[in-house]
Amino acid sequence: MSIVKVVRDSSIPVEAGEDIESGEVCSISSSDGLAYLACAGTGIEEMPVVGVAETDAASGEMVELKRFAQIEDMTGLTQGGPVYLSNTPGAVQATAGDTAHIVGIAITDTKYFLDPEIITQQTQH
Repeated sequence: MSIVKVVRDSSIPVEAGEDIESGEVCSISSSDGLAYLACAGTGIEEMPVVGVAETDAASGEMVELKRFAQIEDMTGLTQGGPVYLSNTPGAVQATAGDTAHIVGIAITDTKYFLDPEIITQQTQH
């Protein structure tokens, strides 16, 4: 995955709590304030997606999380359809994981627009 375009610069600089690769979606833990790979799997602490990592970062390094970005080099998306958080930590997919967290909208079958606020807007309706 690669970020091709940051749509609106609303970066969040945060220390990585684990190794994170560019393009992986992340959450920030309320218990320690560190960035972790977001995951929709059951039995895992549920934390909202706050952004996508712009670059690789090892645990303990600073990582920039981009809140609104266009991501490419994906597979299996449906143009115009929702993009969900996956059961695989840091990944997204075209179908809901164990818990349904929409993180963006597919622009094509290989690109999506990350917008973590979609989740907030959905829960308010």
